[in-house]
Amino acid sequence: MLFTKEANFLVFLGNLLFGATMKSYENDPITDKLPKLKSSREWLEPQPLSFMEELDKCLKHHDFLNARRKEILYKRWVDHVADPLQKKIIEKVTSYKKIKKRRQEELDGFLKYVNKKGNAFIEHYDPKEYDPFYMNRENPNFLKVTIPPFRDPLKKAQYDKDDGKRILLQCETGKIYTMKEFKEVEKAKLHSRFPGISNSRHLMTPNEWIRLPPNYIESEFCKRSRLKIKVNFNESSFDLKPSVRTPHPEFQKEDKAVHYKF
Repeated sequence: MLFTKEANFLVFLGNLLFGATMKSYENDPITDKLPKLKSSREWLEPQPLSFMEELDKCLKHHDFLNARRKEILYKRWVDHVADPLQKKIIEKVTSYKKIKKRRQEELDGFLKYVNKKGNAFIEHYDPKEYDPFYMNRENPNFLKVTIPPFRDPLKKAQYDKDDGKRILLQCETGKIYTMKEFKEVEKAKLHSRFPGISNSRHLMTPNEWIRLPPNYIESEFCKRSRLKIKVNFNESSFDLKPSVRTPHPEFQKEDKAVHYKF
């Protein structure tokens, strides 16, 4: 950056000298002839005071612009970095006073209750006299941990698709939907397409299926569905009884020819 500034400054001086030289080289309106070129000795001679004053003025203006640029950068840094950081540090440093004061109040209340009752057990205490859970009831968010929604990186394409559909729905209806509300709207649209099987098993999660009342499972719709797929696996058209095997005629003749002696 410093090299660039120096280069710009040298270019500026070169342009200034070139302009002064060209003024001296302008055509003479009377004779219409170019003036004589100056030698190196003439260039080394002291210049007129007006040229030096103009050069000094340009250098001062250049220094003023650099100083002004630094002031603007410093002010921008103070406004956007230093002041916010200083405020955060002061808030963190001074926040311990409130915590210390509340801790002292809790300790004073506990000591007063112990001195009055002689003992203090969490199973037996009077909320009107001393309540250790006072802050929990006054502020529901006291010591509550919030976890941001989990976004599985493997489902990024599905999340992006849902976001696009949600934005399109917001543009069509003019209402801002959260992701949960958008899912409910999508589920309602899906159920409206299939009103007869809105509570079918393949459209429900296991938890929703368990929460169904028993009378739905015994309804006519479910009975008809079960009858459609009811099959008796014990019935078969194949006869499993052993078939009676008739002997071969040659074996019958041999049996007749055999005589037994007793």
